[in-house]
Amino acid sequence: MTTWAVIVIPVILAGLGLSARYAFWRPDIPGVPALMYHYLADDPGRTALPKLRVAPRRFERQMDFLKSRGFRTLCCRDFVRYAGEGVSPPERSVMITFDDGARESLLRAAPVLAERGFCATVFVASDLVGEYNRWDEPKGEPRLDLLDWSELKSLAEAGWEI
Repeated sequence: MTTWAVIVIPVILAGLGLSARYAFWRPDIPGVPALMYHYLADDPGRTALPKLRVAPRRFERQMDFLKSRGFRTLCCRDFVRYAGEGVSPPERSVMITFDDGARESLLRAAPVLAERGFCATVFVASDLVGEYNRWDEPKGEPRLDLLDWSELKSLAEAGWEI
């Protein structure tokens, strides 16, 4: 193999790898982005699963960014309604979801979202409502209390979707 091939082929492969990772060359993809959260935690790095946690202040900044750019939130019911009617959702729509129903996370997120006029959807493990995140024990994760039925009712009354 010639010297130029030894240099050019790795450069081309690196370029292809970067183009697959970054979307600068791809067209805009239609649809509504969904931001999925699991837990808000003061020190997200102190866990084996840091990608499932975001610091509350960072969450606030993310919501401020969305609000300042004119985004509006849709809950799942809104998205289903638009799809059923064959109508495109409003421009700059986004869905915000929380998995697991961790009490502290949602009680911290609810006022942040309410202040910005945002709604969210929370997905709960219905057989563990009011208990704790048992599924994380084998991973050595911290024990987190889950919302109980009255707290879920309060979130629903505040416009959240359960």
